[in-house]
Amino acid sequence: MELPLITSFSPKDWQPYGEFLDADGVKMPSRSYRDFPFIRVESRAWPTLQKIEVHGIEIRERLALFAFSLPKGSYATTFLMNFFTLASGLPIVSGISTEKTDAKEALGLGTLAPTLERFRTVLERREADILSDSAE
Repeated sequence: MELPLITSFSPKDWQPYGEFLDADGVKMPSRSYRDFPFIRVESRAWPTLQKIEVHGIEIRERLALFAFSLPKGSYATTFLMNFFTLASGLPIVSGISTEKTDAKEALGLGTLAPTLERFRTVLERREADILSDSAE
């Protein structure tokens, strides 16, 4: 349930990645780690499965609402790609709702209002960018 991280000098840690390293012509151990003092060069393992705490899910027409928590170092997009084919950027994929929804409120978990207010300026700029991009 764990994979070793490749940032070590132990051949045992590189073994699961050997085929990919060979295909890319990467030789281990990488002495170039010394050029990057922020990389921890030690034998460590990382869990391949993370516990996801789901707080609520609601599926509506053209809209899916999810509330969940992940451990530090986990990625929400990795969790969500198990449900959807993810896309980002413009134009917005057809069939995706652009309706503004307070997901926390819809799931009975409070409201996004304070957060939306705090980031109002940023959100307004983002919306203006989207509108100008779609007009082109």
